Amino acid sequence: MIAAENLSSLTSALSGKLVGDDAPVTSISIDTRTLEPGQLFVAIKGPNFDGHNYVQAALDKGAAGVLVSRPVDSFPHILVDDTEEALTQTGILNRKAFKGTVFGVTGSSGKTSVKEMLAAIFSQVAPTLSTNGNFNNAYGVPLTLARLTSEHQFAVIEMGTNSPGEIEHLTNIVQPHISIVNNASCSHVAGLGGLMGVVQEKGAIFDQLPKDGCAVVNLDDEHHPIWLERIRQNAGCRIMTFSHASQEANAWAGDVVTEENGMHFTLHLEEKETPVHLQFWGRHQVTNACAAATIAKAAGLDIETIAAGLGQAHPYARRGQRFRTHHGAMVIDQSYNANSDSTRAAIDELAECDGYRILVMGDLSAEHYLDEEDGIRMHRELGEYALNAGIDRVLTSGTISAHAHTGFQKDGEHFADKSDLITWLQTHLKQGVVALVKGANASGMNKVVSACLSENHEAPSVATTTEGA
Repeated sequence: MIAAENLSSLTSALSGKLVGDDAPVTSISIDTRTLEPGQLFVAIKGPNFDGHNYVQAALDKGAAGVLVSRPVDSFPHILVDDTEEALTQTGILNRKAFKGTVFGVTGSSGKTSVKEMLAAIFSQVAPTLSTNGNFNNAYGVPLTLARLTSEHQFAVIEMGTNSPGEIEHLTNIVQPHISIVNNASCSHVAGLGGLMGVVQEKGAIFDQLPKDGCAVVNLDDEHHPIWLERIRQNAGCRIMTFSHASQEANAWAGDVVTEENGMHFTLHLEEKETPVHLQFWGRHQVTNACAAATIAKAAGLDIETIAAGLGQAHPYARRGQRFRTHHGAMVIDQSYNANSDSTRAAIDELAECDGYRILVMGDLSAEHYLDEEDGIRMHRELGEYALNAGIDRVLTSGTISAHAHTGFQKDGEHFADKSDLITWLQTHLKQGVVALVKGANASGMNKVVSACLSENHEAPSVATTTEGA
């Protein structure tokens, strides 16, 4: 940490009370399972857990100390009134001490991919910190900021939301110099009151930008005029834009080609252009690359450095990774999460693949639609979208995903039991078959991916043909 090198200095900054000996602090943690020696363990109390029950476990794993809101027998510890607020303040303290450039990234879909691309680009230039995994909420953001050290020159911070005011709160903590809303769609609409609630919530990331900062806007999103006006009224900072193909944007793509090793395209960045090989798949990822390129250009990087960085980036776990089974089938792992727009993008990605294409779909999360009727409609429309995209077969598992077959009206099957779905796939995955697995995180579709890649099942029968898969 930059702001506090030891327990005593952090205690002073948090107006707490240190009990026990002083010790150096590297960063902070709220999970004893991943805690590393030298970290401060913060005992968060949630509705279904209480970190105070794990303070001794944290010390046993080498924690520098623990931060608690009630006295404990373990030593050393910092006593504060509210550990969640102390966690937030720790992130704020370290952010204020950071002298480098901070990027804020949000959006309904693709924000993790944009974050990974940015991390790859800026890591070529100087030490860069970026959000790990999905640490993009009220706990994850300050934990990420607490990892900043004096060596870092750039920080890429992802921000998520599922209720009004979260982006404003996280932006208060992060204080980015350059911010982006990648897009806005029917994601978390249950908590945000509909699509326009999503648009307004995401736009809050622009409100606190400094006058010398930059707002990056997606011209392909139909809501971009709302954000442009908001930026002009609230921030008054520089604006840069990106698009998949619109030449009106600062960054756009041409000559897009899908190949086995990723996407190839020409990046047009203001007055210059250069070829890019992206180790991601899907045209939506090309748009994400244009988003990352725009941010990097806003920070002063040249197009050659940007293209080289994009070429080094890889999909994050469960967000588009591709695997070959030992029988030769291709499995595309999109199992991390799913809203209607990201599922359409996944279907487009699958449609560009060669072979017999199977969409394996779990339920969308209920937070991504307003009510059951809305959810039924979304799943039905996704089935119809898959039909029009030329997908050969749709397999579904869960409850509401069964309605996709009403729209697909072609070869397919619904599995009430996920184990039956796994058995079907293990029997039919072979050379020439491509299966893309998509679903809400809670639907457990990652287990389907793992089972497909397991070698503990028999090879497909010789009598099984691609056409009958």
